[in-house]
Amino acid sequence: MTTFFTKVKQFPDVPEDETITLDPYLEAAEGATTIFDLLGVAFTPVKSDITGNISKLRKRQAEDKDKFPTVNAILQDEKDNKTSKEGQIGALWLNRALFFIQQLLVHLIDSVRKEPDETKFRPIILKAYEETLKPFHGMIVKTVFSTVSRAAPYRPDLMKLLALNEEGKDEQVIADIESYLVNLKKIMMQLSK
Repeated sequence: MTTFFTKVKQFPDVPEDETITLDPYLEAAEGATTIFDLLGVAFTPVKSDITGNISKLRKRQAEDKDKFPTVNAILQDEKDNKTSKEGQIGALWLNRALFFIQQLLVHLIDSVRKEPDETKFRPIILKAYEETLKPFHGMIVKTVFSTVSRAAPYRPDLMKLLALNEEGKDEQVIADIESYLVNLKKIMMQLSK
């Protein structure tokens, strides 16, 4: 069976040298943002913010594609040369946003397994937000996010969307989320070092 998570671009594995090749990473990050399309039009600003950070990294890479094949190369260059911080800022906020998506999915799995009759998805969004992005946002953004979260679909509706409109496929969706999270978690750990 095909689900959202089998169709979306997967995050690459982190190789032994712990470098993260930029193009596959950014393609997967762009794919990850499409989950906000399922959450509704109110989440467009969230998606736009994330894609803006992806653009910052692409812009730095475009300056010298041979010099910047990896996220690590951009970060090291900016650290060594103390010139632009655009790549550092883009990578930092992209990492925070991907951590939010990761926690959102982890809590979705927990909710489906521990509270099968629960219908609300908003508490899951708010919990993931509190754990990841909230400490870095000012009062205005926190208020906007709280308002946006009210537009979230119900959890059963989201699960159906993740199953590509098939009903009764929660366990398959969960299994695919778990597979999807494997490399995302590895990348999060590497970029957090």
